[in-house]
Order: sequence, then structure tokens, then C-alpha cells
Amino acid sequence: MQVSFESIQVAKRVPLTISRGTVGSSTIFWLRIEAEGVEGWGEASPFSIGSHEQSAETITAELNQLCQHLTQFHPLQGQAIETHLQTTGVVSAVR
Repeated sequence: MQVSFESIQVAKRVPLTISRGTVGSSTIFWLRIEAEGVEGWGEASPFSIGSHEQSAETITAELNQLCQHLTQFHPLQGQAIETHLQTTGVVSAVR
């Protein structure tokens, strides 16, 4: 299994204003998983809830590590992959 990702800066057509401030753009992560000629896609987004923050920097660091570890799995080994993600403590945005 091959795993790759890229970060994309997305400009909002209308800035989002909430009690914590105004945001005019967001970073999203576009993931690609390929095995045996079949390709799957996913995305991850930074977020924060109270003091629980999962920043773009945290997601980038974890995805860099995770891409190397996931090559040992087949995409249909969902339970084994989930167990690996839980034991390594991957943040929920990446999971």
C-alpha cells in the first residue's frame, strides 16, 4: 500500500466569523492511498475545540510518520490499521 498526502490552502469566498475571530482561509490535507491498482482518497482538516487543538503542523508531522508505517498493511486490513492508529496515538483528525 502506498500512502501520500498534500496540504492545500483553500480561500473562503466569504470569511467565517465566530466568537474566536475571523478566518479567511483553511488548510486541508488531501490523502491518497493506492494498492493493487485501486486508489482511494480522503481528507483531514485541522480543528480546535476548547483547549483540544489539532493544528496543521501536528497533522503534517503525524501524516509524515504515518505514511511510512502504513505501507506494511493492505487497505482491506481495516481492523489492523485501526488498532495500529490507536496504539500509536494518532490524533483524530488524521485517523
